[in-house]
Amino acid sequence: MKKNTQLRIISGMVLASMIVAALIFGKLTTTLLLMVFGAISLDEVQTNFLGNTRSSTSYFISMFVFIVGFSKIGPVNLGEGSTVFVYLCAVQSLLFMAYLFLCDIANHKYIELVKARKEVAALFILLPFLATVHFLTFEKWQLVFGLLALVNFGMDTCAWFFGKNFGKRKLWPAVSPNKTVEGLVGGAISAGLLGYLFFNQFIGQAGYSQIVFFVLMAIFSQIGDLFQSKVKRQIGIKDSSSLIPGHGGVYDRIDSIVFMAPFMAIFLNLFYL
Repeated sequence: MKKNTQLRIISGMVLASMIVAALIFGKLTTTLLLMVFGAISLDEVQTNFLGNTRSSTSYFISMFVFIVGFSKIGPVNLGEGSTVFVYLCAVQSLLFMAYLFLCDIANHKYIELVKARKEVAALFILLPFLATVHFLTFEKWQLVFGLLALVNFGMDTCAWFFGKNFGKRKLWPAVSPNKTVEGLVGGAISAGLLGYLFFNQFIGQAGYSQIVFFVLMAIFSQIGDLFQSKVKRQIGIKDSSSLIPGHGGVYDRIDSIVFMAPFMAIFLNLFYL
């Protein structure tokens, strides 16, 4: 086995173990881990996406807004009021989606606007992590986090499998040259079925029509990955950082999860939990 593959497997297992341990130890530990992941993701966005320095005023303001905002709102506001951040994050994700599909990849105008006001990057990270904290309000919150991870990683793994073995048509070469239409379709259907079966087995009862929802969540997961891929290509970087050997940065690992999280939370709030 190649050294890079070994590093990828080991680092992936370490990251997964941290997440599982946090879920086992309880809500406080999970909240703290989310805050650490969010702070690291914001650092990666500031330094690698926006070219900021850690000694700059805008970096300090951005990190201060995230840490204070998350510390004050995240652990405390876990009641009904926290749903406002879920909906705000969903709106943000929809705006990102519009940028992905409607803005030409050669158009760097919006990237330059964010670079001019680097502080706003704090909101790009804060809202998704506040939406993810909302999952702690559910009675079966560990299983809900498991559902979120299963749909996301199921999409990644199954898309890779179907793309590698059956992929012929490129999905969007300018944004992500390795993704295929067959990978997207096979991954979304497989992840949707996995999510549906997991939900029915461990969380609650869902009708067959709800399979469509889980397929849609898998597609949203892929859209989150495509959005970050487009931004990285526009900026000219490959990964958000090199923190996790073989995987890139923390933001590379969680971008699709936090993109999908608010929509999953809205669905569960409205229909099930």
